[in-house]
Amino acid sequence: MNNVTRAIFGMVAPISIGFAMFAACTSTEKVVKNEFQLLDPPIPELAMKFQEFEIDNSKDEILKIASGTSISIPAGALVDKDGKPVEGKVKIKYREFHDAVDVLLSGIPMDYQNGTVKETFQTAGMFELRGEKDGEALAVANGKNINVRLASFESGKDYPFYQLEETGKGWQLIDTTYKIEVNEEKEILKKKISKKIPSTAFPLDSKYFVFDYNAILDVQYNDDYYKIRDNKSNPAVSNKAKKYGLSWINVNAHTEIKYKGVNQVAAMMVWKKASGNSFPAWTKDEKQDFTKFTAIGGNFYKIEIESNDGSKKFNATIEAVMPLTQLYKFSPEYWENNYNAAMAKVEEEMERLKKEVDVFRSFEVAGFGIYNYDKFMKMEDPININADFQVEASILKNHETFEMNIVYCLPEDNKTVIKLPKDDWGKVSLIPGTKCRFITVLPGGAIGVYSAEKYMTLDFEGLRKLDDPKVIFEMVKEMEKPATADALKGFMGI
Repeated sequence: MNNVTRAIFGMVAPISIGFAMFAACTSTEKVVKNEFQLLDPPIPELAMKFQEFEIDNSKDEILKIASGTSISIPAGALVDKDGKPVEGKVKIKYREFHDAVDVLLSGIPMDYQNGTVKETFQTAGMFELRGEKDGEALAVANGKNINVRLASFESGKDYPFYQLEETGKGWQLIDTTYKIEVNEEKEILKKKISKKIPSTAFPLDSKYFVFDYNAILDVQYNDDYYKIRDNKSNPAVSNKAKKYGLSWINVNAHTEIKYKGVNQVAAMMVWKKASGNSFPAWTKDEKQDFTKFTAIGGNFYKIEIESNDGSKKFNATIEAVMPLTQLYKFSPEYWENNYNAAMAKVEEEMERLKKEVDVFRSFEVAGFGIYNYDKFMKMEDPININADFQVEASILKNHETFEMNIVYCLPEDNKTVIKLPKDDWGKVSLIPGTKCRFITVLPGGAIGVYSAEKYMTLDFEGLRKLDDPKVIFEMVKEMEKPATADALKGFMGI
């Protein structure tokens, strides 16, 4: 059987990426390649710029990068092309890559020839390190090594260390073992954030309850018998309780329990369901049922509720949250405002946490170049198809010579780039259950997209059953030429 599926996509808001794709420019808008032949940035002006440092080659130097990376260069480490030591000031150029968009825009390949099989890398961090003096490239002297302590957002230990051999051999395995240090500052920040998160969300959700509505009346009217009697049916009382988020049953719970080491009457506590089904209807009627509390540690209790006639029983595990008087000490608005303020501070700390790396990976390199901590990307149960990437017809009216020659694929982990030359489109692998996005560079640098949402609607199992499945992906213009790499990331929801 042979089948063609046409996949047409309209405009959508940016989402987190699955597979992303860029195609090369037209034959009349040729890409200017990097000085190293394996690097082929699709939009050269968006490629990450180097940070530049001036050092004295006669001294030990340590360079500090904003990400947390540090580079230790021993005295006399740099030599010229003839192997002669250089004197005085020299320039060190450095850049590092942590997400697939930065890798893609750099034009750095992410494929590895593993025997007869071509694998795709998933990176835990990549860097490029260069040295020069008066515009001439430098090298690292024999017997000298530069230590790069790379900040990494991936904590896994299964990322071997590779160097890109730039004359055409591609990535070369250097080592599978190296020093990994946990970022202690991130661990400390995590603990600080956990302490700032309010133990109770507000308003309270459906898991929170009191045993007896009379306890709510007692607290609101400070045990004033006459006010309680006169307001038992007052809707203002129940409405206020509901503003707190409280629900209630009608169960006898005058047993004393321990809360933080202090005796409390169970009926006068706010409780939270920890396990068990919802309270059955018979626990909410006006009959006084019997309840047994069994302490199981901390503020947790097992409760056994039995109807008056003994015909019905209900068990659950519950947690004592706070005395009801403590809740009613402040208005619902006060609790909500303070909860929101606390959560706003937590959100600020979470943004800081995102910028903190998980670990530092250290290795002593014996030369300048491009290095990568990688493992092979795993493709679970892929479906091989004949892919045909096409451009929206309206775009081609004014750009008849436009042709897509290369597609780049970024899995949703945002750590992988798969380069697909047009010659390989006949053997593209789809991964069911993984969000995929296809992107192409249109004439003038505009961005055309086939969305991840649309990708997920493909009939994967139907395609799997075909002998020669073919899918046509039609790209639609969604973004004018991005001014910066960050603009592109923002558009893609990264």
